[in-house]
Amino acid sequence: MLGTNHLYSAMSVIGIAKDRSDTKSKVRLEPTLDKLYELSLRESSHSIGGLAATTWALASAHDPRADALGRVMADRLIASTISSMELGLVLSALAAVIDASPAARQQSLTLADLVERELLGRFSDPAQLFLGHPRTLRAAHPFRMRITSFASQVYPTHGLAELARVRETDPAQQILRAADHLVEMQGELGQWWWVYSPRSGRVLESYPVYSVHQHGMAFMALAPLQNLGVRSYSSHLERGVQWVVGQNEVNIPLVDFDQTFMSRCLQRRGSDADGLLGMSASQRVGLRLSSWGMRRPQDGASHPDALELLHECRSYELGWLLYARSLVVDW
Repeated sequence: MLGTNHLYSAMSVIGIAKDRSDTKSKVRLEPTLDKLYELSLRESSHSIGGLAATTWALASAHDPRADALGRVMADRLIASTISSMELGLVLSALAAVIDASPAARQQSLTLADLVERELLGRFSDPAQLFLGHPRTLRAAHPFRMRITSFASQVYPTHGLAELARVRETDPAQQILRAADHLVEMQGELGQWWWVYSPRSGRVLESYPVYSVHQHGMAFMALAPLQNLGVRSYSSHLERGVQWVVGQNEVNIPLVDFDQTFMSRCLQRRGSDADGLLGMSASQRVGLRLSSWGMRRPQDGASHPDALELLHECRSYELGWLLYARSLVVDW
């Protein structure tokens, strides 16, 4: 993937802004925040994810423009039409705005209540997981409604947990159930699997296993719950990180400390990193068949010979790594 990316840039800024290390003081965030703010004001209503991430970034950096952008987000948001990932980002942004600007609390909570209702309505009791998309997509995109993903659990869980934190209330039971199900499904080597059935909760396709899921996004889902005192996930998170540093199917670290480089994922050979779900067209056909029960799901670890490392790194991965560290720094 080449070029710039609004969403990835905002995610990177969030990680840097929340980082507590000495390195943070050497990074100037203002030029990036200025550009992200400018882009957000002229983006279409279909870019709620980028708008929410930018609002979150501004609030994390204690930039007063976060309040104004939060109001823009409220005006553009049609909760019933966007993905669960985007709704999770909206809730995370609203929680960050409340942290940075207590005067915006009531306005932010009013919008958060609406988003929460929409997200909780997407929870599948049979699967113990969140749908990735609104139920209104069922007729137009039936395939999307037959699958959900790890990311579609992480962002709603993080957003709803952050909402509980700023409200000082117990977290919604649905996010505890989703988190527990992900932990139950975790691979023997600590893998956080990729695609699930929203009907049964079963893993439909294990790969790609993304490094950002292992060291960053799993922490985003589980660490806030542990910080609220409702669960302990330390051992599961540690296993996920050990997978990144070499205790994986191919016994090769995805992180190269000498070159300061992180490989993006371990994927099936022939995958398309820029394709939908990081899969090739033929792999998606197989997933579609599995979602309809016409083929055995490709769950569990694959043979090492069938896998390959993807030697690329996208900026948001490093942002989420920094953010994850900020969530566990007091553990």
